[in-house]
Amino acid sequence: MNILNTIKTYRGLLTTASFLTLSTGSFLAINQKDKVLCEENKVPTPLNNQQQQYFNASRSKLDPITRSDIAKEIISWKEKCTVPGISVCVMSKNQTVFREAYGYSDIENGVVMNTSSKLRIASISKTLTSVAIGLLMEDNLLKLDDHINKFVPNFPKHPNFPEVEITVGHLASHLSGIRHYLKGEKSEFYSVKQYKSAKEFNPFNHSDPLEIFISNPWIEKISTTKPGALFHYSTFGYTLLGAIIENISGTDYKSFMRTRVFNRCGMYNIFADEHNVIIPNRSKQYTLRPLDKTNIDRMELMNTDFTNSSYKWAGGGWISTAEDICRFGSTLISGKLLKPETINTLFTPLKTTEGVETNYGFGWMNLKNNLIDNDNDNPNILDQDNKIIFHTGHAMGGATVLVLLPKEQIVVCVLANQEKIVGIQDLGFKIARLVSKSEKN
Repeated sequence: MNILNTIKTYRGLLTTASFLTLSTGSFLAINQKDKVLCEENKVPTPLNNQQQQYFNASRSKLDPITRSDIAKEIISWKEKCTVPGISVCVMSKNQTVFREAYGYSDIENGVVMNTSSKLRIASISKTLTSVAIGLLMEDNLLKLDDHINKFVPNFPKHPNFPEVEITVGHLASHLSGIRHYLKGEKSEFYSVKQYKSAKEFNPFNHSDPLEIFISNPWIEKISTTKPGALFHYSTFGYTLLGAIIENISGTDYKSFMRTRVFNRCGMYNIFADEHNVIIPNRSKQYTLRPLDKTNIDRMELMNTDFTNSSYKWAGGGWISTAEDICRFGSTLISGKLLKPETINTLFTPLKTTEGVETNYGFGWMNLKNNLIDNDNDNPNILDQDNKIIFHTGHAMGGATVLVLLPKEQIVVCVLANQEKIVGIQDLGFKIARLVSKSEKN
C-alpha cells in the first residue's frame, strides 16, 4: 500500500470535518476555520527484555473501562488537533499502567508511531535540570541563593542594577530578568549553529552555548525592573544553569545527567537531540503552515525546518520515549532521587519581590489540584493533596506535558510530534483524573 492510501485509511490522522484535500503532492490541506488548534557511564540501549517484561506485566493494573476512556480522550484530542503522531504513558506507584501510541512517527515513509518512538520533550527538559540542581544542593555544592557569578564569572552584571546579585534560584524560577528567544526570523529558536561547552570533546572548536545570548541577555522590561521583580520565562536561563552544573561537577551536562539522573531512573531511551547522531526510532517533527499567501485559511502539514538544539540541552534539548519520562517522574515522587525536603523546595511556587504569584517553583509548574478530593484549601502549603505538579513543552515539531500527582504516585506523559498545538496540558490532566478516579473505585 502506498503512503497516500495509508494516510487515507488511517482514521486517527485527520477528522472528516477538517479533511478537505489530500493532494498527490503528499501534503494535507486543512481549512483553518474548521480546524481546532490545540495547544555517560552506562551506554543507553534499546529497551531490554527485562524492562519489557516489567512493563507488560504492569499494564494489566488499570481496569479495561478506564483504559478505554483514556484511549477515547487521546484519540478525540488527536483528531481535533490533526496531530500526526502521539505517544502516551501513565505510571502509578512505580508501575506502567498505560502505554500506547497513535498515528505516525514518519508520514512520508509510513512509519507508525509506537511506544519505543523517541520525540522531542521540549521544556520538560527543565524538570530534568531542576533535579540536577537538587542533587548538587544535597551534595552541598550549591545553594539556590548562590550568586551565578560564583560559578560563571564572565556573565555580565545587569547594567541598570549591578548591585543586585542574580542567583541560581532566580534562574531556575524565571525571575532573573534574562530574556527568552528573540521574536521573528532572527529568533534563536531556529538556530542551526553547533555549540559545545568547554567540558565536551570539541575538536572543531565550536562556540560555548552561552555565546548565543550573552552579548544581549536582558529582557527590555527589566531595564526598569530589578531582577526578582518580574516572572519572565527563559530557556536561556536554563542554558546558564547547564553551564553552572558543568562548572560545579567538572563534567559536561549530558554526562552528568546520564550518570546522576537517567541511569538511576532506568532511563535508557533518552538522548540529546543531536541531529548527526543515529538514534533508533527517532520520530520526525511536523508543523502546519498556510498553503500559500492567498490561502492563509488552508494549512499544509510540513516537516519542520532544521534546528540545532546544542545551545539548550538543559532547557529543551532532549528526545525520549514517553515511558522514560514517566520513569523519571515516578522515581522522583517516590523519593528515590531526592530527599522529601528538597523535592518540596523545588515544587513550591514562588512570588516575585512585588508579591505576585508565579505558579512556578524551581523548574516545575503547579496549580491547585482539582483532580482529587481533599480538604486542604490552603494555597500557601505545598501539601501533596492540593497541588498538581507539571510542566509543558513546545519545540520545533513537538508539544509535550508531564503531570505528577505526588500523593497518589500517578505520573502522566504525553508527547506529540507537531508544534503549535494547544490543549495538550488539559489532555494530560484528563488522563490523570481518569486514573485517579479508577484507583479510588
